Amino acid sequence: MHGEHHPLRAWPPTRYLDYEGVVPGTSMGPAIVMTDAGRAYLKPLAPDVNPHSLAIEYVCTRLAAWFGLPVLEHCILRLGASDTFSRPSGGMSQPGPAFCTRAVDAARWDGTPKTLARVVNKEDIARLVIFDTWIRNEDRYPPIDAAGAVQSQRGPNLGNVLLVRELPRAKRLRFVAMDFGHALVGGRELPNRALGIDADKCEWVYGLFPEFRRYVTAHLVDAAVERLNQLRESDVSDAASIPTEWNVPAAARTAMCDHLYLRARYLVDTIRARLQPLCFPQGTLPGC
Repeated sequence: MHGEHHPLRAWPPTRYLDYEGVVPGTSMGPAIVMTDAGRAYLKPLAPDVNPHSLAIEYVCTRLAAWFGLPVLEHCILRLGASDTFSRPSGGMSQPGPAFCTRAVDAARWDGTPKTLARVVNKEDIARLVIFDTWIRNEDRYPPIDAAGAVQSQRGPNLGNVLLVRELPRAKRLRFVAMDFGHALVGGRELPNRALGIDADKCEWVYGLFPEFRRYVTAHLVDAAVERLNQLRESDVSDAASIPTEWNVPAAARTAMCDHLYLRARYLVDTIRARLQPLCFPQGTLPGC
């Protein structure tokens, strides 16, 4: 850490100022940095970072916001030639566009129902499960079939359930959706062709921790499906405004957008039936 800096401007930042460390327990090892708009988390171009994962993170964060999920304030921050720092792998970050999110006072979920009970926006849990299923995100809770059997070798990742404190040291927590870099293709490069019908119509449910199930109620699922039914192809295309330096070919971008739209259409017709045997009927929560 290099002492406190006072923000020089409102969010979003325009300049990187200083490196402070790395966020522990995350798959992409975001850096903690100081910018002219305050402290931020930064995922830069680097030898140990797949640039397609940066693109997926950016696109999915924008779609999550469209879907009505709370997300961290985010932007693309361009690093200059002198804005380099060490990576956890031992290499160095590289100049160019980095995915940047505003730092918050938050904690990772400890996996207990007691902590979930302190969350003020429990209604967003159901929406996140549907969103993770839409983008096939294995990096929160692995996919399960209709019987609840896990269909992946990946284990649960509590580090990807971020709970933001309402006020410093407050007991009230707000759930925020984040970390989508392993969605769609599991951290690999996006293909220059259609992802295929098996991906478009995958029947598994993603992101459904056992502790989440009581919060996935029928009317919350219906509200999320209603929003998903409003998705237009242009909404996906607008979200996929990717910097050229992330090296996503036009064919791969088109295939990604087509998949996201087709999968959304599929889930509008099927996700309620997929969630029903796993989550309800179990009534509704007061205020949800």
